[in-house]
Amino acid sequence: MSLRVALLAPQMARDGGVATHVLDSADALRAGGHEVALICARSEYAVEDIPSVMYADVADAQSFEKTLRACAPDVVHLHDYADPDVVASVRRVAPTVLSAHAYPGCSPNTHYFAPGAECDRPHGLGCIANMALRGCLHARDPRSAPRKYRQASRRMAAYGQADGVVGYSTAVVRHLERNGFEAQQVPLFTPMESLDTDDAAQDEGARQVLFVGRVAPEKGLHVLLRALHPADATLTVVGDGPALPGARELAATLGMSARVRFSGWMAGAALTDAYRSAAVVAVPSVWPEPFGLVGLEAMAVGRPVVASMTGGIVDWLEPEVTGLGVVPGRPQPLREALTAILGNPARAKAMGAAGRRSLETRFSACAHVTALEAVYARASGAWSARTR
Repeated sequence: MSLRVALLAPQMARDGGVATHVLDSADALRAGGHEVALICARSEYAVEDIPSVMYADVADAQSFEKTLRACAPDVVHLHDYADPDVVASVRRVAPTVLSAHAYPGCSPNTHYFAPGAECDRPHGLGCIANMALRGCLHARDPRSAPRKYRQASRRMAAYGQADGVVGYSTAVVRHLERNGFEAQQVPLFTPMESLDTDDAAQDEGARQVLFVGRVAPEKGLHVLLRALHPADATLTVVGDGPALPGARELAATLGMSARVRFSGWMAGAALTDAYRSAAVVAVPSVWPEPFGLVGLEAMAVGRPVVASMTGGIVDWLEPEVTGLGVVPGRPQPLREALTAILGNPARAKAMGAAGRRSLETRFSACAHVTALEAVYARASGAWSARTR
């Protein structure tokens, strides 16, 4: 049955985050025979870059609801837009599904105390004490804790109103269920073209490491730089973010400036070429990564991955098969794992091929759409029952 689906995201930004997934999911739904409309408050893209896009001021409930009614969707899918007022407006029009791309019940949205020490508590008043005393706020000024707690409380209220709740990894689903929501897991995928692994990047002597992602403290680029400091390898950093100046400074302090290339954001063929030029892809996250789509992109191009075994990474990384897993936050184990792969091109090639096979069987666009169709059907039933 063909559906008209409205996908709502806060903004369409070229930051490799939620917007990228929303655009890819929209394409997959269209390929699956569904009609898709995109709604956002603002966008960095040109109008012609995004088919069927509409702009709505979600702060103006009446205007937003009018935009939705003109769209006449069968279901509305909100991505990281957990505002109870917005959800209430949407539910007056159609069944509403809310996706969690991180940890909405966590006040600072970090979900960890220290690298490898993930939080396992539901949202509650104890969060304020944890932010102040156990350091999970990960900010220098603790005065923001009450405000962030109130924001998390509003997010929880929004999820409580939704007709369906989606998580994209076992880590996020576990967090949602711990907070009392019956979440459904939907597999992610990457539209990056699966390519032959037999190329020069994995020949003897090619020792290039690739980091792709937002350059923020929780992504662990500082750990990767320290790990590669004494190693015979080069590093390409694809991405941007608030920690980029500090990363450049650290590279210079370690005397690595000549071996580290900061390339900024990439997309399309340029990003694919960056993956193909690498011998191994590093995902050194110190927080429990909600999923880690970079891993799927590396697997699509047949590259092994060395990643922190935390959060949603454990869903896609098969240690010793598609790459190597390491303890988060520690340069030495990361250095040893990267060196082991860089020093054995045959092993790297076998891991890359295994990753590509895993991607094709477990993380496909078809599986993504099939799971979403089940979520939408269930949400429609819940919405009908609640509106009656």
